[in-house]
Amino acid sequence: HLELGVTGYWNPLNGNLSVVTPGFGEYNEHAIQVSNRGDLWFAGTYQTMNVSCFEAGDLLEITFRVQLEGYTDVCNPNVTEEVETICPFVILGSNHKDGSYHHERIYDTEMEWNEQGWNIFHVMYTMKERNINPQNVSD
Repeated sequence: HLELGVTGYWNPLNGNLSVVTPGFGEYNEHAIQVSNRGDLWFAGTYQTMNVSCFEAGDLLEITFRVQLEGYTDVCNPNVTEEVETICPFVILGSNHKDGSYHHERIYDTEMEWNEQGWNIFHVMYTMKERNINPQNVSD
């Protein structure tokens, strides 16, 4: 839907979500922008996915292009331990039957980071039982 200039299934985690131009590349005129994040620089966009078609062990390919305007001093994708400055990242979350929430941060630690331009995030993530059937898994 983004190519049509609408956000479709995307929602802001915090702040305001809008479609802006230009986006990345010759044919993609649009990009999603999250503004007014306050102190939550990491609070970008999210979408709810139906995971009923996944099984544990399935590969989920996560690919997107990202540009962080005004946050380049806090972003370092090449950090190997989980610290506040590692970004960008994807959160894969699961709601549990007891009302608790499980989440995993997924990083692309091999990303070549360009502070002034667009960057490619690409990860092959192996789905785990806790991602697809959290009601039966205790953390």
